[in-house]
Amino acid sequence: MAESYLELDSGWIQALHALERQFFAERLGPDILADAHAACPKDTGRLDESLDMQVIDDEGDGKPVLEVGSYPDEEGDVPYAAAVEFGFNGPEIVKAHMRMGIPVAESMRHGYSPEQPYLRPAAYRERY
Repeated sequence: MAESYLELDSGWIQALHALERQFFAERLGPDILADAHAACPKDTGRLDESLDMQVIDDEGDGKPVLEVGSYPDEEGDVPYAAAVEFGFNGPEIVKAHMRMGIPVAESMRHGYSPEQPYLRPAAYRERY
């Protein structure tokens, strides 16, 4: 019986990472992002508009990493993104503002907001 063996090209891992990167960028990332947009609560629309994805290379081993989430917009970070996803129950600061033409001073209050998950269901959905 003749011996058989398998020889791998020395660049196989880089080729594999390139295919993973392509899959993340062209299929998985856009699918997760579309599901997150569909499930995102839309009050002002800012949170929904801040959702995006990117594929980056892990600096340690070069493996591609898919990141989907809320990214800063022209106003900066969307600070309530995590509170919408996970809910919030605790003290919060109400900034000074005008209410019906009357100035209202900054104050502290107890805030409660139930969770409204939009990223976790999108990320954990069984696909393909």
